[in-house]
Formats: sequence, C-alpha cells, structure tokens
Amino acid sequence: MKLEASTFRIEAQPDLELISMTRRLWFSGVLALPLLFIAMSDMLPGAPLQEVATTRVWNWIQLALAAPVVLWGGWPFFQ
Repeated sequence: MKLEASTFRIEAQPDLELISMTRRLWFSGVLALPLLFIAMSDMLPGAPLQEVATTRVWNWIQLALAAPVVLWGGWPFFQ
C-alpha cells in the first residue's frame, strides 16, 4: 500500500489506490454507523431495539454489517 507519491508530477494521473481507499472508507463508514447504534442500544433507557427483535436477530444483523467492513474495507491492511 503506497499512497504517497515518490516523485512530483505536474500532470499527475488519478491515483487509483487513493480512489479505492476512499471508496472503502465511505462504504465502511456507512455500514459502521448503524452497527454502532445497534451495539450501543443496550445502554439506552428502556432498550428500545429489544422490543423490535430478539438479541439473536440483532447479533446476526451486526454480523452482516461488520463482515463487509472488516473483510472488504480492511482487506488492504490484511495483505
């Protein structure tokens, strides 16, 4: 992963790696916000999400939201 240019060019081409990492950041952020809300909802008074579905269902939803963030969004860091 090399996001810094080794030389400066006046006619720089678009950095494909920067574009890819920016896309991964925004995609992961969009999925992480509802994940954060679900994970912290037990600390809200009255536990409002527990009335909507069971804890088991919320665990599966959290897995579905977290898996793409970790696997696709973090893939360049695992390499």
